[in-house]
Amino acid sequence: METGVSNTTHSLFDLAALNQNATEQYHLSIQLGLDGFSFCIRNSEQILAIESYHHALSQLEEVIKNHAWLSKSYASTNLSVVSKKHTLIPESIYEPSKHAEYLQFNHNRSEKTEAVADKLQQIDAHQVYGISVPEQEVINTFFPKASIRHYSSILIDNLLAENKSPETAKLFVNIQGKHMDVVAINHNGLQLFNSFRHQSAEDFIYYTLFVCEQLNLNPEEIDLCFLGELEKQSKIYDLAYKYIRNIQFIKRNSNIQLSPVINQIPEHFYYSLLHQHLCV
Repeated sequence: METGVSNTTHSLFDLAALNQNATEQYHLSIQLGLDGFSFCIRNSEQILAIESYHHALSQLEEVIKNHAWLSKSYASTNLSVVSKKHTLIPESIYEPSKHAEYLQFNHNRSEKTEAVADKLQQIDAHQVYGISVPEQEVINTFFPKASIRHYSSILIDNLLAENKSPETAKLFVNIQGKHMDVVAINHNGLQLFNSFRHQSAEDFIYYTLFVCEQLNLNPEEIDLCFLGELEKQSKIYDLAYKYIRNIQFIKRNSNIQLSPVINQIPEHFYYSLLHQHLCV
């Protein structure tokens, strides 16, 4: 096992397992954003490696170019983009030629952003999102054959697949640094998906309770489920526990198994990354 690579949040490799076969027999999943980068390597049964960086994309090009594992060839590569510019469009009004218009309606206009879309698997909707020029350059240079989706498409599809017609309304909050996604699901399916930028725990609880108010959800009755990079010993968790009765951390899909050698990561960490290949 390899750990502790500089400038990483987690760096865990089951080298004994990885070295048993050529990487052409493995699969690479990548999550890419302007302020972070993470990846995992899996075979048909287990995740054998995971590594995560949290700094500017411009600093990662040399890392990717010289990385012992990212420079290899794989049986398949899938990549999710953590773009803050995204919007859900129902199938009934969706037109492929209007990607840029959808984004401009919901976000500040940027001519340096490529507008693309994913078809969600669990609902009749498309996730329209922007890929910035720096992200495009990294993808085209290092991962030109990768299958690409927005990270929220993976998040929504997996949460809906795992929570069909719940008896109690559920609120899922995905924490990634100063960014939070809120997904509300009830017996009718997806009620809401929205993203917010929070600077403090107080911001977090404000947005969470605001969503509850808008959807007429009682904090005493809903189930709040955390996923993403959040520790239980945190002010966000303490505030949530103060205002919301039922709180838990998400569990991975039973099909997602980590090699025992690297299974040191809380189950709710890197949810979108580890479930990414299920939505390709």
